[in-house]
Amino acid sequence: MSIKPLVGEIANLPNKLPLRIVLIVPLMLLLTGTVGVVGYLSFRNGQKAVNDVATQLRDEVVHQIEEKLNTSTKAAHTVNRLNAIAFARGDINIANAKGEHNFWQQVEIFPTVTFIYWTLD
Repeated sequence: MSIKPLVGEIANLPNKLPLRIVLIVPLMLLLTGTVGVVGYLSFRNGQKAVNDVATQLRDEVVHQIEEKLNTSTKAAHTVNRLNAIAFARGDINIANAKGEHNFWQQVEIFPTVTFIYWTLD
């Protein structure tokens, strides 16, 4: 089979088709392709925007949790340091239970501290 007759058939194809099909089909293919590409790009940009917002939200939540933990542990460390200083100065006497009012005052001053426990091991 020769290629010349096949090329001639393809070249004469628009002459055999109605004008309506010759005009509508390429236009529909062009529109469908354009809408598909724009839709795909919009979808990808939407995904990126959602991921960016999710990352920002996650970072903000992590920052708030770290801040809360730092505040809570900072108060506990401060109370421990105050008690160590008071014990070294002799304001807290374990044998007589002298200085326990300091513990109550510290619990009232530091809202994140719920109780103070003193023990000897």
